[in-house]
Amino acid sequence: MPPNSPEDVLALVNNNITVSISTDAYLPPYQGVTWLPFTDQALRGPDVFMLIAHPAMKLLKENHYGENEILALLTANPAALLGRENSFGRLEQGLDANFLVSEGIPGLEITSAEDISKVFFRGKKVIDRKNGAK
Repeated sequence: MPPNSPEDVLALVNNNITVSISTDAYLPPYQGVTWLPFTDQALRGPDVFMLIAHPAMKLLKENHYGENEILALLTANPAALLGRENSFGRLEQGLDANFLVSEGIPGLEITSAEDISKVFFRGKKVIDRKNGAK
């Protein structure tokens, strides 16, 4: 089954269907997918997650969706679809404090994990690239 194209994602969002862009799997790129920059069949996964999400997120921005609505495709929507919206996916009191710090919106303005300076999991800093610690 082919992956959803950026146009598919836009159509789903336009129809108020909750869309989640997420992966924890390593799969080869789908043959004939023109919106992704991969030229070989090497396994791809979380390491290129933002690069995979970028075309759909960019199209949503071009269609006047707000940054929070777009970012929800990577945060609140996956949590809701997993039935875990009361645990994570948003920054609110009482939820796990899982978040990252970057100089841009993940998937929309940045597409490389190297552009993420800090990662917090349940409120504890687990990656700090600015200080060289991981």
